[in-house]
Amino acid sequence: MEPDSKKKRRIREAHLKQALVREQASGIVVNTFSQYMGKRIPIIDSFVQKRFAFFADLFTSQFENQQQIPGFNRYAKALRTVDLDDRHYAPLEDLAAEVMTNKPTFYKHEELLEMAKNLDKHGKNIKTLINTLHTIYSDGLVSRREYRKFMPVLIRTTWQSLCTTVLARKVREEADIDDGTFTKICPIRVAQEFKRLGVLSDIAVKEEIAEAKTILKGRIRDLKRIFQFYAAAEQGGDANTMDSVEYKKFIRDTQMQKDRKVLPSVRVDLIYQACCIDHTAVGRARVENGTDDIDANKFVEAIFRLASYKYEDWEKKKVEKEEPPKTEGGPAQDNLNLKDMTVTGCLTSKLEKILLDDVLPNACSVDVDVFRERMESDEIKDVFKKYKHNLQIIFKVYAAEDVSDDAAVAMNETMNVGELVSFGRAFKVVGGPPLLSERAIKVLFAYVQQEDPDGEDENGKALVDDNSEMVISEFNEALTAVGSQLYPDPYNVLDAKLNTFLRKNIIPAAFKMDKFRRLGAPPKGLKPLSKNDDNEGKEGGGSANENDEGKKVTTRTREHTIM
Repeated sequence: MEPDSKKKRRIREAHLKQALVREQASGIVVNTFSQYMGKRIPIIDSFVQKRFAFFADLFTSQFENQQQIPGFNRYAKALRTVDLDDRHYAPLEDLAAEVMTNKPTFYKHEELLEMAKNLDKHGKNIKTLINTLHTIYSDGLVSRREYRKFMPVLIRTTWQSLCTTVLARKVREEADIDDGTFTKICPIRVAQEFKRLGVLSDIAVKEEIAEAKTILKGRIRDLKRIFQFYAAAEQGGDANTMDSVEYKKFIRDTQMQKDRKVLPSVRVDLIYQACCIDHTAVGRARVENGTDDIDANKFVEAIFRLASYKYEDWEKKKVEKEEPPKTEGGPAQDNLNLKDMTVTGCLTSKLEKILLDDVLPNACSVDVDVFRERMESDEIKDVFKKYKHNLQIIFKVYAAEDVSDDAAVAMNETMNVGELVSFGRAFKVVGGPPLLSERAIKVLFAYVQQEDPDGEDENGKALVDDNSEMVISEFNEALTAVGSQLYPDPYNVLDAKLNTFLRKNIIPAAFKMDKFRRLGAPPKGLKPLSKNDDNEGKEGGGSANENDEGKKVTTRTREHTIM
């Protein structure tokens, strides 16, 4: 294993400094993740991984038998042969033989006293050695048990430090804009939880909040995807807020109430109500000024509160399971203050545990990275290039369709969820089986939100990372997703499905609508397809269905990777 060169280390350090400056200046958070065993794993600096693995390998390679503590046998054997026969055991043996041979009346009183002193002297020395051996062997058994537990953990940790870089599908850097929505916890709103756990110092509260923010920043993209899924989980309602039904679905999916004694339904409901009220108001105004739904920031607050109750006694039980240290006077001190041990880092450790053990493994979320990798292929780009003009016209028309209020009129260059649903109904891709439902479109709208803060639109302008509006690149992604669902042929590649969907379902339907006819000829209106575009798919590229003439279309095959 060759260490990194000085040049590589300098380049890596420079990248880390740039990322830190970038985060402080613009709020962009950069996390490095990998895909391993179906899970997204955060990746630390590879230099630290390799260095740790190198030393762990050196440690384990020295022991032929990992179940035996090195040097223990030699040490114990040396203790067994410390002049036991010559100095202590032999005199005791002679005294015992002499007493058994002669009667006590055979000796004078002074001789008996001397024999008793020698017996006591040599007996104490023998007892000391025996107690020493007993202590060493008993403690050695405990040490060997701990050693046997430690070695597999060390080997597994060594493997985990390298497996994500050796076997991972791909290591990627994820850049997300941190506006505080998914990383900020308001101290005023969670003051009750700190008070309940005995954290009363403002300094301690600030430290806890800062540590919690660091943990949340590392999982900002996961939290975004999870919230977006559950916010659009129910029919109707705002796709950017979570009502009580969606909140309880999140609770069920994450198995928060596996032990209802720890987290009963009443507590779950009270946490939701606590997230809805206005904590800056007093009396009835707290409820009156509150909301019926929770937004993304209050969703993070709900997870924070759930952690404080679900793992309320977790730190204490962990301390109690540990064997207390032994002293000469007996067991450990009885005045061990377990409460003090649970105060430092109490809520931060619980937040991290609930994320790793409950939320991330169980909550519904979609790994859109594989889909987006395919979206970046040259074949997909060629399809969108072919229909670029017409798709831009369609997007602009429906992006300006919502005139319900001044805010909607002002956002006439981006598409909200209502405009996307209107587009789906007009182009007959929404309406129930075999078409998509309105709920499916809303969920899709949440999934395709742009997460690349450095991305640009067709005109070179920076993309706006807004969870309530969709830009043209996100609209194209939504079209690709819909096309892949309406043409689910597993033997056809994604770009062929997209091309068939646009050519058969979208472009012809747009030419029949009055709103596009009124625009006139290009560049303002739609551009007719060329004969090559119109005939494409009849010789291949479509799904294995029959075309307009009733003839079966053959599917085009291509080598592709099924992730």
